Amino acid sequence: MSFLLPQDRKDRSKNPCAVARVHYALTERTGFRISIALPAWRVHLEREMTTLLLDRDLIAEIKRVGHATGRKDLHAVFVRKLEDSLADFPATFSRHLERGDAAAAVRAAHTLKGSCRQIGAHALGDLFCEIERSAKAGDYDSAKWMFESGSDLVAQSLEALKQA
Repeated sequence: MSFLLPQDRKDRSKNPCAVARVHYALTERTGFRISIALPAWRVHLEREMTTLLLDRDLIAEIKRVGHATGRKDLHAVFVRKLEDSLADFPATFSRHLERGDAAAAVRAAHTLKGSCRQIGAHALGDLFCEIERSAKAGDYDSAKWMFESGSDLVAQSLEALKQA
């Protein structure tokens, strides 16, 4: 899978997930934040691409908001809701398709994409971006396969969120 920087893209409509986000990564070498126009979970450090499961700054901000509002468990509540939604996704997606409601199937993937990104699980959000794109293109088998093959990413992301 290759991604083009915004200035290199001629037609941005084909892959909005790849160019729509700017991710700030903390580099080991400099210790400074740098802006990288790549999908949020792909960060170029030296010559290799690495995967960022979580945006720790976003998680810290959610926890700060929770503490300020007296909801010290706010992040944990969000993680539990996400875990429930992830567990329900295969059945929900299939049920929408069985009813012939492709738009609802796309919406289910879109909703999970946003939920993941809002609580700092960017790699998982990118997985659902790809699932959503496949569903929009009518390639439902591919969308289901992506979710099934992403089970390790789902498990790793949920565990990392629970530990954060």
